Amino acid sequence: MKKIAVMFPGVGYTCRKPLLYYTALAAEEDGYETIRLDYGEDIHSFRGRSMEELGPVIETALGRVLLTLKDIRWEAYEDVLFVSKSIGTVVACRAAQELGIQAYQFLMTPIPATLPFLGTVQGVFFAGTKDPYILAEMVRNAAKEYPEMAAGIYEGCNHSLEKPGDVLTGLDNLREVVSALKKHLEESGRSNGEWLDVVDELGIPTGERVERKEAHRKGIRHRTAHVWLMRDRGKGAEVLLQKRSRTKDSHPGCYDISSAGHIPAGVEWIPSAIRELKEELGLDAEPQEFLFCGQRNIRWEDCFYKEPFRDHQISNVYCIWKDVPEEEMTLQEDEVEEVCWMLLKECKERVRNNTMKHCISPEELEMLPEALWDDGR
Repeated sequence: MKKIAVMFPGVGYTCRKPLLYYTALAAEEDGYETIRLDYGEDIHSFRGRSMEELGPVIETALGRVLLTLKDIRWEAYEDVLFVSKSIGTVVACRAAQELGIQAYQFLMTPIPATLPFLGTVQGVFFAGTKDPYILAEMVRNAAKEYPEMAAGIYEGCNHSLEKPGDVLTGLDNLREVVSALKKHLEESGRSNGEWLDVVDELGIPTGERVERKEAHRKGIRHRTAHVWLMRDRGKGAEVLLQKRSRTKDSHPGCYDISSAGHIPAGVEWIPSAIRELKEELGLDAEPQEFLFCGQRNIRWEDCFYKEPFRDHQISNVYCIWKDVPEEEMTLQEDEVEEVCWMLLKECKERVRNNTMKHCISPEELEMLPEALWDDGR
């Protein structure tokens, strides 16, 4: 199993400092490919503390991090771990969103700007009550609101989780943090599930999460993104169909939407759709290319490989006008067997008459635009 860990430092707290140094070693001992980020000397020498001062620093650090991480093939890794400190906790959460990836967030000494992410990510946090960057009341309230994430609240400890004048307490806290990471890594190795947000009827996350297999076993509502590639070569609108791999847990060997996928916990619709396009078809896309065609509330039950399958998904449907020949696409072999272009009119007819093996909804096809200038509604 390929695993990767990315270490996000603070301002003056670089990856050479104890909390990041030893957590990185723990990840490497467990077989993780480890990246230790460096924001640049101008950021690491910054001395401001107020959020007004830190805001621009965070934006600069995020921009540099995205440049560093942009060429990584995240889909090749079965486990992604982000370990962060101070402003790095904000950068790590935002980087995961921007990159459209699901990462376990190991957040050490978060700052006020980190707190809004606690309800959207999977992970844990550690904080001290004498941290000059965040009020003790904020720390305690966060622990009360997200008890499952509050892995360590250290009374009287500072931004390094140390207690001034008590070196042994600082060492004990360091050992506890590293031990917590090692425990997570051991559990992650045993259960490598994909986590999804539980959502309401509009697709808005409720704050709860569920493993994908559990969601399909119990029919728990979650999010998916459906993306249709379209083109027009003078004979009318065409859609790209993908033939699902015969190893898929549902509808193996059936023709399906151009690209579709579950939205990982803490990730937004469009970044996830962009990632799926890249993973399944090897295609790049920009957010502005996505035309929103509507939202569907999909619910059905079936049985695959003698196992019950109960699906309840809120799906955002998009289309992209992108004329790419089949041979120029790089297919994800374990997901997609083949692809083909088909006239939208013909596709509707074949789906309606069931003259091809498919898992396409006729209602969804009606949501698609008939021409480039049609907004699909």
